[in-house]
Amino acid sequence: FKQINDLYGHAGGDRALSHFTRAVETCLAGRGIIGRLGGEEFGIAVRVEGRLEVAELADEICRTIRSTPAILENGTRIALTVSIGVTLAERNRSLSEIMAEADTALYEAKAAGRDRFCMADSFPGSVLASARALAGAAAQLRQAADDIADARTLSGTG
Repeated sequence: FKQINDLYGHAGGDRALSHFTRAVETCLAGRGIIGRLGGEEFGIAVRVEGRLEVAELADEICRTIRSTPAILENGTRIALTVSIGVTLAERNRSLSEIMAEADTALYEAKAAGRDRFCMADSFPGSVLASARALAGAAAQLRQAADDIADARTLSGTG
């Protein structure tokens, strides 16, 4: 959402966030709740029967977000995508363990090309380690690019 804020202002970012949450709530159809964890990260809790049902829901959310752009007051359409990390909450696991596993699955989704979902434990350990490394490197590159763009804006050369 930083890019949206930079291009369309905070009002555009707010509009995109509102659109995103409404679209996800429509997909949930009363089966769960969505909450913003911070920045551009959200958590969704749903009651489902198992891996297949949650995978179908995650896929529906990805397709819905991809196919329904946010529309600003001036008619500008903002295309959105979503990367989702999925885990199942089993008994005797803490919330922090569940969240960490979902976060790892999110890194897998981003490393696999974004605009998709990944289930926790869906890749072998070597691929998981690579996904974490790629996600970390990608995050550092994005931050460096943002820092350069900010420096150029402040110096008047961008």
